[in-house]
Amino acid sequence: MRDRYQWTDQVSGCSDTCRLQAWADDHTRIEFHIADVDGYIESSFVVFPTRGPAASSDDTAEWPTVEAYVPRTDWPAEMPTGKGGPAADQRHPDQAVLDALEDYRCMLADDDEGDGDDTWVDAYLGDSADETSGEQKELIVRAAARLDALMPGQDMRGERETALGGAVKIILGDETVQDVGRAERRAVHALEQAKLATTGAMVAAELTGRTITGIADMTGLTRRTVYKRLARRG
Repeated sequence: MRDRYQWTDQVSGCSDTCRLQAWADDHTRIEFHIADVDGYIESSFVVFPTRGPAASSDDTAEWPTVEAYVPRTDWPAEMPTGKGGPAADQRHPDQAVLDALEDYRCMLADDDEGDGDDTWVDAYLGDSADETSGEQKELIVRAAARLDALMPGQDMRGERETALGGAVKIILGDETVQDVGRAERRAVHALEQAKLATTGAMVAAELTGRTITGIADMTGLTRRTVYKRLARRG
């Protein structure tokens, strides 16, 4: 797919986090920024219209101005797109933007390798840090980096932390992959059973005169979910 803009990394007149610049047909300047915030890569677009103030994707109130030049479907996975926004697999950023992010990840990885800094691992492990070998700590660092790439963006921080917890248990020998697999299968089965029970409860509620909205309120599920479970058209 052809890039929307002709980006250049020869940036000038902007902050240190600015990695790319481009110009729209109406001479609006567009910047793509990348920063390392507490160990997580964050990125944003900033536009400078020829008329009116600058707008940044960091501020949801300014999204309409930003999207006039870079729609959310063109934002990389690292950037949150808000409720109802396109999912990561529905986005198609310019290749230059993806390349800039990959270059930044490689730069951070090189810095980490050169520094050999695993102090965050010691803090993460707490009292068990002294009992953890250097090889195990290195594996934890590598697992964290891999998960950062698999689940990018600040809005995925909780998911990364949960996944890292699972990786650490394997690395330290506290659990086996088989244990984790069995736990997931049990959880999936329990979820399916819970869905069936809830569907039955919905049917009973509907038969006793409850409305779709009322059932949604009682279950805490969306009206769309209730409609789907009851095979009704919304």
